[in-house]
Amino acid sequence: MFEYMDYNIAPWGHEIVIYFFLIGAAGMTFVYAAAPVVFGNVFGGAAKSMEPFQRVGLIASLVLLAICGPLLIVDLGQPARFLYPILYF
Repeated sequence: MFEYMDYNIAPWGHEIVIYFFLIGAAGMTFVYAAAPVVFGNVFGGAAKSMEPFQRVGLIASLVLLAICGPLLIVDLGQPARFLYPILYF
C-alpha cells in the first residue's frame, strides 16, 4: 500500500527552505517593528521600548521580502508560475 514510488518525490532544493525561513523572519520583523504603532495605545509604556527599532525593522523586513521574491521564482522554475496567482487573483 505504501510502496516507494519515484514520481511522488518532490524535487525541492535548498531554495524553498531558505525562502520559508526568510519569509517568516520578514513577517515577524514587520510585526515587531509595527508593534509600537499598533499596541502603543493599548499597552501604554510597554511598547515605547520598541520605538527605536521601528524604522530599522521596517526596512529590514522590506529587504527580506525583496530577497524572497527571486528565491520563490527560482524554486518554481518558471516566472509564469509566480505571476499567474498575482495576475489572476
